[in-house]
Amino acid sequence: MRKIDSLCDTLRAAIPEAASDPTALRVWIDRGQAQARQTGSHAFSLVFRLNVLAIGVSTDLSLISLAVIRWLRTNQPELLQPGADSFTFDADILDNGTADVLIQIDLTQNYAVTIVDGEELVEAVEQTDPVVAEAQAAGMSPDIAAILLGGEQLVPPLD
Repeated sequence: MRKIDSLCDTLRAAIPEAASDPTALRVWIDRGQAQARQTGSHAFSLVFRLNVLAIGVSTDLSLISLAVIRWLRTNQPELLQPGADSFTFDADILDNGTADVLIQIDLTQNYAVTIVDGEELVEAVEQTDPVVAEAQAAGMSPDIAAILLGGEQLVPPLD
């Protein structure tokens, strides 16, 4: 599933131990459900609890949480609405510097079904960043002329 792969990539980037040791990040699904409507398109959704266990990590929980929240911004933005629980976590503190951290997120992956050359193709529907989509729909796409950092122009480079 694309969301699972994407979140794991995000966590590997945020947790150095997970990037260097493939066994440090374990993933499984529970409480899964299929949601379908009786429509001509045969589109459907899989709704599930994703469990991600980071084993023996020294990365601070706040940094792991920030990575997940940034990922949610694009991939499951409704979990960032006021009053919504974005995700849950448990931490088993192993010593002063390491912990096993379990992150649980209720996700929805939507699928479209199309027929190509007589065969049904099932494809995950990608989520788009809602702020960018709204801005584009309203004709407010940013026209960025330059990017500055600390008063120094980075893009486009000055000649």
